[in-house]
Amino acid sequence: MQYDQKKAQAWLKGVSAALPNFAEIIHAAKSNLLVIGAGVFDLYASQGWTPSLRRKTGDLDLSVGLLTGADNYESLKKALLSFKYAVSDARMPYRFYSPNKIPGGLTYIDLLAHPVGQGISDEFAKKVMGVGSHFSLKGFQFADMESFNIEDKLTFPNPLAMVGLKRAAYLDDPERIKDLADIAELGWGIVERGTHFEMQALWEKIKGHPDAAEVRKVLVELACDSVVWDLNSARQELLKRTFSGSDIDELIPSRLREWASYLL
Repeated sequence: MQYDQKKAQAWLKGVSAALPNFAEIIHAAKSNLLVIGAGVFDLYASQGWTPSLRRKTGDLDLSVGLLTGADNYESLKKALLSFKYAVSDARMPYRFYSPNKIPGGLTYIDLLAHPVGQGISDEFAKKVMGVGSHFSLKGFQFADMESFNIEDKLTFPNPLAMVGLKRAAYLDDPERIKDLADIAELGWGIVERGTHFEMQALWEKIKGHPDAAEVRKVLVELACDSVVWDLNSARQELLKRTFSGSDIDELIPSRLREWASYLL
């Protein structure tokens, strides 16, 4: 896969225009930050790896890799508060709303955390964020593997790792149909652009991780409508994204199978 860092930095400039002082905020980072969520699909599209995601989002998901402790998270939290970002719902203390609301644009940042350093557990990361035990951090270790640098300390996951994150989120909460639809749309888009032809080197680097086999399994099973991975469950969501019935029944499954066929 050909990666153009300048295109990713142009994406960052666009985000900074929608979320005031975002560039300054991330410079407060003391450890690596991982962009997750729909923002990653925008980065893929900017690279030409996929078409643009057919759903819109008002948030940017950013996860702090906890390398040495809680201070890695607190430094970003303090930076957000210093630029007048605010938490408006005590049930979601990780959600920081922008001081400027741009209609149709990004309006808040979900500041999450995941363990990176030795001895830092999922439970500790959840405590740092202020969330309960139900909050899942599965897939984050895999997401850090072979990620792409936007700039110093700011990265985003490769497409296979993104499937891993979406897989974990959906298994944790099957009501999150958008995650199932995101996997389907990603598979459709990767093959639409022919990016799957360029992923062999990436696959060789990550295929030894247990999550890699699960990612390939998801693509295969979603293509054939298994009990857990039933594409029809996401039919209404995909129709909202302007996919046709034949796309859902034939084209998307075909492309998921094709992507999986190159992951051997």
